[in-house]
Amino acid sequence: MNQHLCEYGNAWAGNSRGAMWTISHSVIPYATLPGVFTSICTFILITWIVIYGKFGFWFSTAILVIRFIRLGISIVNHNLMVLPGVFMSVVALVSVILIYHSNAQIIRTQVKYNTFLPQEASS
Repeated sequence: MNQHLCEYGNAWAGNSRGAMWTISHSVIPYATLPGVFTSICTFILITWIVIYGKFGFWFSTAILVIRFIRLGISIVNHNLMVLPGVFMSVVALVSVILIYHSNAQIIRTQVKYNTFLPQEASS
């Protein structure tokens, strides 16, 4: 659901290149919004890893693979405007892997010490 909203937001903002958005007295081009949506989606993927563990990791990895495929198709169609998205997706994938492995190592350490401490207390 969240990923669908992010992809819709990226598609909408990417198709309105010259349009501007006015907030107070500032003018913001719609072309800046895909980066914002991609960052929000990356945050959501990382949150899924922290909350759901292994399932979140595989789900986030699948979403990123789908994102790579869509970006690859755009590059093959000679749309080089998606290159920043490719680099952001690479950074997101590396972040997802590092956070999952770090989180898994912390959980293994906590389980190890939680099983070790009661044995020490009883002896």
